[in-house]
Amino acid sequence: DGLIESLASPRMMTRTGHPPRAVQASFRSCTQVPLTMMEICSEAIDLCAELVGTTNPNVVSDLGIAALTLKTAMQGVLNVLINLSSLKDKAFRDECCQKGEALLAHAVPIAQESYEKVLKVITEK
Repeated sequence: DGLIESLASPRMMTRTGHPPRAVQASFRSCTQVPLTMMEICSEAIDLCAELVGTTNPNVVSDLGIAALTLKTAMQGVLNVLINLSSLKDKAFRDECCQKGEALLAHAVPIAQESYEKVLKVITEK
């Protein structure tokens, strides 16, 4: 809501032709929220990976679905990337980009491996 309000402001551009700080702060927030969600999803993927093979085999499919769902949520990095181009703070942009890439590189393969382990558990029942 903050971004929409700041963009709708009649004073969207300062005298120098640049967006005011409120717009930049809103873009920053719009970048941090999905990045935080990626961190949470990464932690949950790690938990799923730990639980595969230790839970009741009758509910292991839930872990497979969770791994796939969390992997898809991780790929929500698109919401981070689209906002980065609007940010003037290059250091913050680079930090967010690197963080998002690192989270993806860590979590996506683990989610896929967890799903494959779940399939193996189910098919060997």
